[in-house]
Amino acid sequence: MYGILLAFTTIILWTGNVLLARVIGDTLPPLTLTVLRNIVAFLCVAPFAMPRIWRRRRELLARKRFYIYATLLGVILMNTPLYAAGRLTLALNMGLINVSSPVLILIMARIVLKEPIAFRTILSAAVCVFGIIYLMVGGDLERLLQLDLHMGDLFMLVTSVSFAAYTIFIRRNPINGNMVDFLAIIFGLSAVALAPFAVLESFYLPVVLGVPQVLAVLYAGIFAAIVSLWAWNLAVARIGPSKAGIIYYTFPLFVAAGAILLLGETLTRAHCLGGALIIGGVVLATLPRRV
Repeated sequence: MYGILLAFTTIILWTGNVLLARVIGDTLPPLTLTVLRNIVAFLCVAPFAMPRIWRRRRELLARKRFYIYATLLGVILMNTPLYAAGRLTLALNMGLINVSSPVLILIMARIVLKEPIAFRTILSAAVCVFGIIYLMVGGDLERLLQLDLHMGDLFMLVTSVSFAAYTIFIRRNPINGNMVDFLAIIFGLSAVALAPFAVLESFYLPVVLGVPQVLAVLYAGIFAAIVSLWAWNLAVARIGPSKAGIIYYTFPLFVAAGAILLLGETLTRAHCLGGALIIGGVVLATLPRRV
């Protein structure tokens, strides 16, 4: 149960990140937003982590490939393309492509981790996928035939694949150390790696730093980065990637609920029916099996 709660904590915090990005997305370019977010996250954990990191520097350097891969999959390739997609494609396209992440997690868990896929898991995934699609198209399935492809769709696909790969990677390669140290390393590495590109980006895309942008960056750095990644890592360790991936299907449901409650969007029948299907699929996957 604790692992399930951790997974839902992550989804709720990422929901807030998406809603904030929708509000300030046109004022902070994707690379700039990612770098500022990672700097905030690093500064929050560095005072607690750096003394240990310095004492364990030889041990940590021996695992440098682990931290490089974790940084690429869990931060750079999972977040930067997401912010770029928000500027270059439609919300409908993003939501539909995002459906692929839990499916990819199931497939990768079977291939890489040799985890069996129960029929109930497949059924629950199918119910969730249909619920999400129904929710995203507003109950009009014919809209699927009218979709236009955008460059941002490719960025969203990179995010989906990276998220699935990170989930499997962190399950196969446990952190084996202090979580705060791990977060400090990957956020620090990502900020350094992306900073030159963010500076270059600022010459072409305007950057606005007012109170809303600063608050959004603080939320993204503290809650959507530190707390959410910490919770997701523990959730995957406790309940496994397949079940965590099924819970991830509630993400668009929380985003829709947040948009209705906070951004004034209208509640429709599609929200209700699609939400019921998503909840039903998740409940089916997470209920304990009878012995």
